[in-house]
Amino acid sequence: MYDILHEDACISQVWGMTEFGRITSTPWDRGTMDGSVGELMPNTEARVMDSHGLEILDEGVAGELQVRGPSTMNGYSRFHDATTGVSTADWLRTGDLGCVKRGNVYILGRMKELIKVRGWQVSPTELEQTLLLHESILDAAVIGVRFPTREVDGELPRAYVVIREGGFGIDEQEVQRLVRDRLASFKALDGGVVFVETIQRNAYGKIMRQPLIERAMAEITTNMTEAKI
Repeated sequence: MYDILHEDACISQVWGMTEFGRITSTPWDRGTMDGSVGELMPNTEARVMDSHGLEILDEGVAGELQVRGPSTMNGYSRFHDATTGVSTADWLRTGDLGCVKRGNVYILGRMKELIKVRGWQVSPTELEQTLLLHESILDAAVIGVRFPTREVDGELPRAYVVIREGGFGIDEQEVQRLVRDRLASFKALDGGVVFVETIQRNAYGKIMRQPLIERAMAEITTNMTEAKI
């Protein structure tokens, strides 16, 4: 974007939601080159909660982000059950996975998109960001898949990868190694790597994971059928 904007332009990410409004902001002179969505707005509090409903006090440890402040919604009109699901005391459950480092908030994905691998929760966004470190990878999307023929508790991460035009040759083994060398072993792409031409996204630029999930199910079913022949 800097190619089409003024050289002094400041590009920054912020975080907000309809139920609360704007949650974070970034000082004009800093931008968000570090990948954060900035600092909390005045009169706004945030906390990070683990899967057991306990607050995570250690800096940089990921969990569900909850916020509270004067702009928190009173509730969803005519949908009391939905309000109960996102509100706890005076805190609002955002459904976002994130952490706080040095006062800056980092969004790592959506809680509902987490991949459950042998009791561990894996963020597809973290895997995607790792894949994009490779100079030959233009785009990537990761989903969780199940294999009926494997004795695995839960899902396995499966990556769909777009190779950059003119990029150096890269195969599945190299993609697998990229993840294994940087992340914990349970985050390995044991669900496989599939090379595609494009990653489907919505109007807001977010990955449309459902079509990939449906595609993966069809691919796995086809492979099972072929293996029986």
